[in-house]
Amino acid sequence: MKTKLSIVLLFTVGALTVSCMDLRDVKKVGPTEDVSVVITPSEEPLTINQAKREVQVVREDVNRWIDWRNQDIAKEEQKIAFIEGIASSGLTAAGETVGMWAGPFAPLATLLIGYATKRRKDASPDQVAKEKMDSYNKGVEIGKAIIATSFPKKDAES
Repeated sequence: MKTKLSIVLLFTVGALTVSCMDLRDVKKVGPTEDVSVVITPSEEPLTINQAKREVQVVREDVNRWIDWRNQDIAKEEQKIAFIEGIASSGLTAAGETVGMWAGPFAPLATLLIGYATKRRKDASPDQVAKEKMDSYNKGVEIGKAIIATSFPKKDAES
């Protein structure tokens, strides 16, 4: 059970990580091998037909490089699509499980967490008892002072 929960948590965290970032910004495409485009213009004047052939050769080389480069990019995008698919299915499974368990137990769990949470200004029972005793003693002192001023003691001579 513990192993299963660990695996689910691992996949959920991984899926959340994948969904929060664009893997296309992270994944790198290696250099395209066996194809290089080198353009070396002729230093001598060429005839019109030779210049056209030179342009055609460069265009074919560039188009071949573009095609091969697009194939390399497509391979990397397939890998990213596979990773995103696994992440999406993991999040879907986790969401369904959480939704299934959260439905009937969410209010109860919220209530228990609310009762168990100690807020910053909450006082302990000892602190409350001390405050009540201090308040009572202060009230007794004030009451004695009021009585003393309202009903002064009469001298014994009267």
